[in-house]
Amino acid sequence: MSNSKIARCYALALLECCDEAKDHDVVSRQLQGFMTSYNEHDALRTALKSPVVSDDEKSGLLNKLFAKALLTPTTRNFLLVLLDNGRLSDVEAIVEDFQTLLDLRSKKVRAEIISAVALEKTELESIKKETERLTGQEVIVDVRVDESLIGGVVTRIGNVVLDGSVRTDLEVLREKLLA
Repeated sequence: MSNSKIARCYALALLECCDEAKDHDVVSRQLQGFMTSYNEHDALRTALKSPVVSDDEKSGLLNKLFAKALLTPTTRNFLLVLLDNGRLSDVEAIVEDFQTLLDLRSKKVRAEIISAVALEKTELESIKKETERLTGQEVIVDVRVDESLIGGVVTRIGNVVLDGSVRTDLEVLREKLLA
């Protein structure tokens, strides 16, 4: 079974657990927090991935994290199940699939807005409203600055990219001039 199918199976199982406990939003936030720690702390990630570190030691490490973070039983048990099944390295894909399932269920869509400079609140709100009009769904916006765009905005919604960047315009112009 491919990793994407495995991630989907775990995400569906987690969704069912959250349905029983009615703690979808809390679990989602806590898993995002865990992912942030996991990605930002090399020592944590290395220890949890290491075949030299025993499962008991990894479990102890996770339990120390759980005590500090005050995680719900659903989140705590889910991460321990991933550890027990050797799937902790797939946690990022699983969390991503879980969030996608939650968004589908609540008729929300995520959009990544990338601009060359930080956008004003009114500009961001305008882009969000237009994206909601286009998709017919509530839009959750993730904003990022990428100075290499030179100017303009790139909006990603799933696998759809709306590219209004100066960099892309210049690349298109260059290709036309070379043709």
